[in-house]
Amino acid sequence: MPELIEFGRARHPALGITITNISSRLAEAMDLPVEEGVLVQAVTRGGPADRAGLRGGGQMVVIGNSSLLAGGDIITAIDGQPMADLDALTAYLDTNTAVGQTVEVGIVRDGREMTLSVTLGELSS
Repeated sequence: MPELIEFGRARHPALGITITNISSRLAEAMDLPVEEGVLVQAVTRGGPADRAGLRGGGQMVVIGNSSLLAGGDIITAIDGQPMADLDALTAYLDTNTAVGQTVEVGIVRDGREMTLSVTLGELSS
């Protein structure tokens, strides 16, 4: 409610990424080290994730009838809370965070677990 009063609309926190859910089928096809989480496809240039150092995919692969960018970071947690899929990530950001807040994003990069601090931006409409 305070955001509606101050800004005339609700502001939704965002990382500035395009992602794909990881399934066991996708994990097997891409030889990923995890079977759930979200695969970062692309990072918005100059956005929160980009400034924090998250990486998107760089190699187009075709799996079944879908093509996607492989090689990006895999988000597995935010502030220590597991992120199994896009729904979990969106729900967490919408209910537990605010625009401008810094969160700890747990990722897997090249088979190694890491944590990056990301200051959330605003979801553009």
